[in-house]
Parts: sequence; C-alpha cells; structure tokens
Amino acid sequence: MNFSDIFSKIRKAQPRPEEAPTHWVKCDNCHSLMYYKEVEACFNVCPKCGYHMRLKADDRINLICDEGSFVEFDANLKPVDPLNFVDKKSYKKRITENKNVLVLKYYRSGVFVEENQGFIAGILDAIENRLQKENLNMVLRVHKESFEKFLSETDLSQYEGIILIGTEFTPELYPLFDSIYIPYVVVDNVCPYTTCNSVCMNNEENVYIAIDYLKQCGHKSIGYIGGNIYSENFQLRKKGFIESVERLEMDYVKEHTYMISPTMIGAYNDMLEQLGDLNTLPDCFFADNDTLALGAIKALKEKGKGKNIQRYFE
Repeated sequence: MNFSDIFSKIRKAQPRPEEAPTHWVKCDNCHSLMYYKEVEACFNVCPKCGYHMRLKADDRINLICDEGSFVEFDANLKPVDPLNFVDKKSYKKRITENKNVLVLKYYRSGVFVEENQGFIAGILDAIENRLQKENLNMVLRVHKESFEKFLSETDLSQYEGIILIGTEFTPELYPLFDSIYIPYVVVDNVCPYTTCNSVCMNNEENVYIAIDYLKQCGHKSIGYIGGNIYSENFQLRKKGFIESVERLEMDYVKEHTYMISPTMIGAYNDMLEQLGDLNTLPDCFFADNDTLALGAIKALKEKGKGKNIQRYFE
C-alpha cells in the first residue's frame, strides 16, 4: 500500500467540517484563538474584542425560549428543484469543481525540511497526483513562523481538508490540532499521544532491516550517529536501533555514539571535532538519516579512517 492509497482512505473516513469536534474557537474579528468554554461563558461574544460571533439556530432558540417551550413545525421539509434547472455541466460535477486541499510545508527550525528537499518533494508529488485523481486542487503553503499564528490567520473553511507536512512538528504543537475543524492528516510524523491520523514510515522496522543487513555483511560491532535536534522520527530510530542491536546480538560500542547537527556542514564539523584522535572504530555505524551519514563519512575520510568505507542507503 502506498502513500496515495492511505491518504485516500483517511480522507473518506474524516467527518464533515460541521461534525468535526473542536475545543478551540477563532474570532473572525481579532483572530484570537480561545477555548470554547470561555466563549460559551460570554454567550458567543469574543472576550478579547467584544465581537458577536455567529450562533447556531438551536443555540439561539435555547437562549431566548424557556426550556421545553419551543415546538418545531415542518421539520421534514427539504430543498427540491421544481424548475428542473439545467446547466452546461451536471450538478454533481459543478459542486465538485474548485475544491481545494491545503498542503502546509511547515518550518520550525528549517533544518529537516531544508536538508531533505528531495524527500519532501517526493511527498508533495504523491499528494498532488492523488488529489488530481480525486478532482481536488492542491494549494501549497510554506509557513516559517509559529504554527499557532498560521492557524489563527488562515480561513480553513475554504478548504476541503488540510495535509500537514509534520517533519518538524514537536510535542508542544500537538494540542493546537484541536483547533482544526476540517479533515486533516499529518505526514512524516506519528504525533504520539494524539488522535490525529498520520502517514509515516515504520521507523523501528526499517532500522531493524538496515542493521540486520549490516550483520549479514559480516559486521559485528556498531556505533550510532544521531541528530542533536529533537525529531520524533529520530527518537523512534534511536529506540529501534537499541532494540535491534540487542535482538541481533551485535556489539553496540557506546563510546562511539555521536549526536551531531542534522545538516551536511554541521554533521561534518561536529563529527570531525568529536572523533578527536581516536585510533579504533567499530566495524560500522548506523546514522539516523542520509544527511548525517554523508557529513560523518566526509569527516571520517579526512581523519584517515575512510579508506574502506562502504555506504549502505535504503
């Protein structure tokens, strides 16, 4: 099953905007983001600027009528087309036109998105191809400021859904998902301890496959090269690494654990500094991603340790 198939199933399973639960309310006037109980306590008047927000019909009835006194008439009436209206396009096709899905390419530090442009571009291509098959338009946004600011300044009601490239999402941002009242899915981050749908590689299984391959190549001792900036994917890969070397009974040489900058230049400089004057190295290293690996390889070669380096990339 590929990414496109997963997204298609997730999109169909999502509730309609009016059904989606939300605990946050955005003021249309001052754009403040507030907890819904705070707004309800003020009878849907913004406590920040005094703006009167829209009330649902049922809520207005409850405000002005005594409890149990309201009687609804003709509740079964539905709209019809008595004139048999004819258009150049079918009604079904007309209502599916101009439907947009917002895709957010989010930068927090910019490190992971900037250094893995090819990977991100592949994700965006897959998303766009699938949306085209569903007669949906992709609207790409790049946001380099706070995620909260993006949500407060963006009118989500004009979109059918939103796809969040969540490579750089961190746990303190997860509660903001509650304010998204349209269908959404996070890509490249599992966002643990949340109820959001996500599409992400199986980090731990892939790490096991990589280390098992190293063992089959005859390597017995192994070192670890990880990123020194928080990433949910890095956390899962480190966990998978520790579990895999234990299962495969490889010798994890812990003094050869290097936590370095996840940029090409940063990984090279940090690795060069941390290697020092070491004379012995493990048989192989596992690196959290290609950027770390390439920077480390350059440093190892410069230290004269790279004569017999073999690179294994998935």
